[in-house]
Amino acid sequence: MSRTELERFCNEYLPAHPELKLEINARGDRQRLAKALVTAGKEAGFDFSEAEIHEVFNAELSDSELEAVAGGRKAGKEQHEYLIIKLNDVLITGVAPSGSGGS
Repeated sequence: MSRTELERFCNEYLPAHPELKLEINARGDRQRLAKALVTAGKEAGFDFSEAEIHEVFNAELSDSELEAVAGGRKAGKEQHEYLIIKLNDVLITGVAPSGSGGS
């Protein structure tokens, strides 16, 4: 079992297999998502556990990761013009245009 294996699976294998990624994302809640990831990972030759997946789910972001998300860019050396965030258990109560200051 290895968190590195989980990272490789999510960062390398899943992007190369978009149909599998869509199938896994459709699982819904975290428990079913974790089980689907472990099953798909094992079938593809990766070795990680549900416990490792739940550790990632419950991990706190570093200060630089929080700044990147708040700033609307992906963390890392290169800036990107988009950011995809899968929202679970989040309720959006309002949206303000950029630069409006919320008024």
